Amino acid sequence: MPVSPRRDDVVSLRDGRTLAFAEWGDPDAPPLFFFHGAPGSRVWPIERTGATRPARLITVDRPGYGRSDPHPGAAVATWAEDVAELADRLSLERFALAGWSMGGPFALAVAARLPERVTRVGLASMSRIPPDEGHGAVELLPPPLREKLEEARTEPDVLVELWPEEEFWRGFEDPEKVFDLLPEVDQWVAADADARAVLVESMREGLRSGIQGMVREEVMLLRPWGFALSDIHTPVELWHGDADRVPLARPEFIVGRLLDGRLNVWSGEGHCALLRRWDEIVASLT
Repeated sequence: MPVSPRRDDVVSLRDGRTLAFAEWGDPDAPPLFFFHGAPGSRVWPIERTGATRPARLITVDRPGYGRSDPHPGAAVATWAEDVAELADRLSLERFALAGWSMGGPFALAVAARLPERVTRVGLASMSRIPPDEGHGAVELLPPPLREKLEEARTEPDVLVELWPEEEFWRGFEDPEKVFDLLPEVDQWVAADADARAVLVESMREGLRSGIQGMVREEVMLLRPWGFALSDIHTPVELWHGDADRVPLARPEFIVGRLLDGRLNVWSGEGHCALLRRWDEIVASLT
């Protein structure tokens, strides 16, 4: 059964860029921003999976995804400025944050830069860590990304231009092909019609302009993020499946450097566990 947002809209930011967002769920419930994975978008009809926990859910296309304009030269921390401006337009003084996979760093950025406005942070299947966070950070990067670290620092625009030609990106060009990249523990998503539909819709919208937004974001994550994990004073809850192909060492690294962080391990779950654990996450954050 189709699930549509209550509002699907764009705002024009102060610098002239367009930022796309959608609102879902109960308008009177506590507000929760959700930051999508990669590829992904504001299109997130999670209720299709049977999720019922009430929340005023606000989903946002990060720059270069969906209907949001690119933001060349931005750092991870810059995302907080976009979210603050959108929250002001929506008259939201305080709100919680949730980030899935590559959306996690951007949730942390908002918490670091807007401590007086963020109530709680939730990170599911956190896949990236700040490469400048200290001893051991670079070693935890996936090898294909570690190889690009120097180039991302010295010639980011060249890397954004040329990297998409490499085989690394081939599986992301078509949302249906992304399921071929999933490990065995996550293959339930491909077989579950509702869960599959949620991901396909989100990815298809996110890739409406191609993979350039995703590539630019990967380069951004290899550069300094613009904040330290110790800058975050808001409580941060992490969830991670012990069968996730992303090693547990990455969320453990994050928790070890947060002032108030807690890691919850999902037994037998993979990277897509969020799709059937959504109510658990919302309950914790709201």
